[in-house]
Amino acid sequence: MVSIAVQPPAYAQANQELYPPLVVKAKGLQHVAAVAVLVDYQGNPVDNALQGNYSDTGHQLTDDGNTMFIFPHLIIPSAGGYYRLRVDVYEIDSETGDWRMTARTYSREIVAYDETVQYNEQQTRIYALDTGSSEMAVMRLLREQGYLQ
Repeated sequence: MVSIAVQPPAYAQANQELYPPLVVKAKGLQHVAAVAVLVDYQGNPVDNALQGNYSDTGHQLTDDGNTMFIFPHLIIPSAGGYYRLRVDVYEIDSETGDWRMTARTYSREIVAYDETVQYNEQQTRIYALDTGSSEMAVMRLLREQGYLQ
């Protein structure tokens, strides 16, 4: 099972890093890797449109058997659109040694703008309430283990 552990922001400025970063959790999978792909509002991949760390081999951050995929420094270079991040998770087939896609999940919608997206104190508090304690706990764990600053 694959799910979003930390959602990216709902609003983003083009050519700026998405924060918080996308984090995906996979349960019960071994020998895995994941790739993030930018898709348009219809679910079609936007070719060569995502910049940053869009692939990860996964990290065992706790003893619960979950693998976390961390996608820091992602950038949507173009604006004026409604996007989502699709994450495809691949596992090595133990018999053939080939990679096969075993799961897929999508982030929430991201609206990209040309102008600066600023958050005032009230919006920051609303965002903190939106993320929920489970996302905050994941972010704290990633900071403690040195994956995020």
